[in-house]
Amino acid sequence: MTEHSDTTVVVLLPTLILTVVGASTFNILPLLAMGAARNLQFSDRQIGVMSSAMLVGSSASALFAGLWIRSVTWPRAARYGLGGMFGAAFLLLFVHRYWLFVMLLGASGFFATAAFCLGMSILADRPEAERGIGMAFAMQVAYQIAVFLSGPILVQKAGLKGVIAILLASSGLTMALTPLLPTNRTMGLAQPPNQRAFFTLPTTVALLGFGAFSVGVGAFWTYAELIGQSRGMTPHAIADGISIGLLGGLFGAGLAGLFGGRLGKMAPLCLAMLMTFAASLLLNTWISAAAFFASNVLFLFAWNYAPAYQFAIANSVDRTGRAVAVAPAFGFLGAAAGASLSALLLAPGDYRLPIWLVAATASLSTALFALALVIDGRATSRMRLRRA
Repeated sequence: MTEHSDTTVVVLLPTLILTVVGASTFNILPLLAMGAARNLQFSDRQIGVMSSAMLVGSSASALFAGLWIRSVTWPRAARYGLGGMFGAAFLLLFVHRYWLFVMLLGASGFFATAAFCLGMSILADRPEAERGIGMAFAMQVAYQIAVFLSGPILVQKAGLKGVIAILLASSGLTMALTPLLPTNRTMGLAQPPNQRAFFTLPTTVALLGFGAFSVGVGAFWTYAELIGQSRGMTPHAIADGISIGLLGGLFGAGLAGLFGGRLGKMAPLCLAMLMTFAASLLLNTWISAAAFFASNVLFLFAWNYAPAYQFAIANSVDRTGRAVAVAPAFGFLGAAAGASLSALLLAPGDYRLPIWLVAATASLSTALFALALVIDGRATSRMRLRRA
């Protein structure tokens, strides 16, 4: 495999599939929760612990990925990640005891996230990384739409085992594509990269930008349904609003995949920030189903348009090639913090403060990514002056 062979469709398509499958445990979590409540009679509190276990496993995996992502053979790492995901899903088919089920779901999140981090790192290495990452998020949103549309029927007909079978089949089939992945690229970095050099100021600021952005994601996604209910909407209308919003997210991610870096990195992030502000204003000012639908479209467009540029910025300011792999950990932790912080700000029946939190954290995130670029630019200029 040549140095530039990962620019071809032969490698791009398996990598995109790897990211979709790696994110699938998180993306079908609502269906897993529905199936566990229905077939295993888990309580609401047990479902919450189950969800937390998956998020903890995923966060730990993303942090751990920073240690191995540049020192292993990528096809082999992909096989281990997908194999672990397959094994955990297989065991979940036969497990009914609560704590064993929770631990296996945490393991599934761990191995799946390893595959996701690997796929994102491969995409970040490619020329025009924004386009590849945008395509990956577009495929993930398309996957979410398909799952949300077919999920309730699947749970009704096949129960929890039918949902687990999705993880089993997707991870098993994707293992056949791992030989097509590039072996490893270090972007010309010295080997082995200095572990201490990873947490430089620009890299740390960019990772904090991921966390701030995800605080808003966690805040809105936690209360989206309850906000609709507070406006007198029916469950069916709320589901339609979220589905329409996901179509907006698909368009946003697809737009990033189409245009890539033609508008630079910061202009798209500023656009996403303005759309988040507009969505917050709309949702907090007009109380109607139309406002709920429009705000969902704007929110989910921004949240799926921005990550392509966020990952590209993190990759550009990091000299070790590890930031893209570690960034999802900050995303998971930020989303968890957003849900908790929103609960503290929440007044009974009044969701205005959590919604303004979404706008505030989107602004903070954009400022942090801009700051990371400024700091990195100055550091690069000083380095050039020293060499001269």
